[in-house]
Amino acid sequence: MRILLLFMICIAAVSCTTPVHHSLNEDFSSVRPGSVAVVQVIGEAKDPVVRDFIRRLVAEKLKAKGYGVLPFDEVDAAFEKLPESAEKDILTNIGLLGADSVFLVNVTEWDESLLTPYASLDVTMDFTLYGKDGKVLWEASYSTGESDFRADKQALSLGVIKTYEPRLERMAARMIHTLPVVAEERKPEEAKKFFDWL
Repeated sequence: MRILLLFMICIAAVSCTTPVHHSLNEDFSSVRPGSVAVVQVIGEAKDPVVRDFIRRLVAEKLKAKGYGVLPFDEVDAAFEKLPESAEKDILTNIGLLGADSVFLVNVTEWDESLLTPYASLDVTMDFTLYGKDGKVLWEASYSTGESDFRADKQALSLGVIKTYEPRLERMAARMIHTLPVVAEERKPEEAKKFFDWL
C-alpha cells in the first residue's frame, strides 16, 4: 500500500511536457538583431502580475544571450503616443520602437485546475521575434502541464505569482535556448587599445 501511494505521488509530481517547436529564418545570421523591444504579453494569462513577470523573465533571458533590450517604459510610451486613429498593431509600428527587432509573447493556453487532489497548471506559450520589416526571424512554441501535491492550492486559487515562477522560468529558459546568441561586438575603446597594441 505504501509503495502504491509513493508511486501515485511520483506520477502526480511529474510534469507533462512536449518538445520545444521552433524555427529560425535562414536570413537570421545576416540580420542578427542586436536590440529588441519586448512588448506587453498578450493571450490567455489575464493576471497583469503574471504577464509582467513573463515579460521581465523574457527580457532577462534575452540579455543573457547578448541582446540589447529596450526599457519597457520606452516601448510602452511609443504605443501610447500613437494617435487614436492609428492602428495599434505591433507589426505596423515596429519602426516606431527604434529597435532592430520586436519580441512578442502570446500565452495561448493558461488553464488552472483545482479539481484534482493536487494543484495543476497547463500552459502554452508562443515566442516570436520579428525583424524591422515585420518578417519572422525566429519563433518557438512550448506546452507544459504540471501537477504537484506540494503546490499550495489556496495560493494557486488566489493567483499568487510565486506558485507559477518555477514553471514559467523553465519554459522561458527552454524556449529561448533555441534562439542564437548575439555575437558580442568589441567596444570602441577596446578596439582602439587593441590596435594601439599592434
